[in-house]
Amino acid sequence: MTYRILYTDQFHETIEAQLVYWADHGAPLTRTTEWLTDLFDLLDSLDESPYRFPIAEPETRGRGIKIHKIAFRDYLIFYHVDDKQRTVYLLGLQHGRRQRGTEKDDR
Repeated sequence: MTYRILYTDQFHETIEAQLVYWADHGAPLTRTTEWLTDLFDLLDSLDESPYRFPIAEPETRGRGIKIHKIAFRDYLIFYHVDDKQRTVYLLGLQHGRRQRGTEKDDR
């Protein structure tokens, strides 16, 4: 049985902010296209096996629901699996060097 993949507004906003950042800093379009293709291929694969990635303990404690994390290049992806609705909720995408609670990050 497959799961539906649901991209939350926050997840979409984070992707958009990343693309704007790269555009503002002159990143080659090929780099951006490759990154997006690899990202969506990975996320689409969650429909068949959403439990293959580990639980993110701090995020799980903070939200009170099981949150999984994926290491993707220099980023962490956070998601929740709802078995009753057969849905994977993509919750967040964060650069690995981002300092929580501050505006500073190195993308």
